[in-house]
Amino acid sequence: MAQQKVEHDFQTMDWCRSKHAVVQGERMILVLRQMMKKSGRTSINEINAWIGGTRRPARTFADQLERAGYIIGDGQKPEGFVVTEKTKQIFTVKVIG
Repeated sequence: MAQQKVEHDFQTMDWCRSKHAVVQGERMILVLRQMMKKSGRTSINEINAWIGGTRRPARTFADQLERAGYIIGDGQKPEGFVVTEKTKQIFTVKVIG
């Protein structure tokens, strides 16, 4: 039986065949939403608590979000992160009118 070609709009995660990629996308949304809910900086320990696992994967995850422009390190010790305008635009809806 021939496999049917499926067209995707690439606007949502449901086109992705890899369950790992979907899980990572869901983790990204979870972390960014949690960061938007709280005020101030977010630590690696907080990110770790939200995504589970150990500190090292949480650090890698934060690095990936920072490289993608969703969060930025605050340069303090221990390092904390804050959301960027890019993240605020995703999770904020402005009503005009």
